[in-house]
Amino acid sequence: MSEIILTCADVALASTLGALKVPPDAVVFVERASSRWLDESEIADGIRMSSYDAGMPIESWESGRVFCTQWEVRWDRSHAVYTGESTDLAGFRSGPDISFCARVEKSCYLWGKRDGESFIELRIPRVLTYPVSEGSRVKLRVAEWFDSAGRLVASRCVRLEGVK
Repeated sequence: MSEIILTCADVALASTLGALKVPPDAVVFVERASSRWLDESEIADGIRMSSYDAGMPIESWESGRVFCTQWEVRWDRSHAVYTGESTDLAGFRSGPDISFCARVEKSCYLWGKRDGESFIELRIPRVLTYPVSEGSRVKLRVAEWFDSAGRLVASRCVRLEGVK
């Protein structure tokens, strides 16, 4: 699979995601990285990982990513990076060339063990939620690209996996 990187300095996030036709299995991971004090409700909902919902006010989150097996869009304020299958996106330009790199996929465990619909980790002072229906643990599958010297050039999230 040949993948590309595109970058955008002033992203229109909702339009970009609309152009990509987000699949039903896409995951959104967002966080509040505000430069002001957050109120209690903003703190309680300061980090979220869930199934992507087109009705979510995505541009109200300072940073995050939406990912699926075909692509990932991540942003930090107005800057965005698309990594995935070749496509044209309004306002984006070509980023680093990863065609010469070796692509490696690996998985890492996320925090918490299932307790009903939530995941609990005693070292984290909040309940975690992941959009997985089975398994007692969750792994994040990640694709990484390495150059000929073995240096990491790029990475993107691919999918979540429930693990027994």
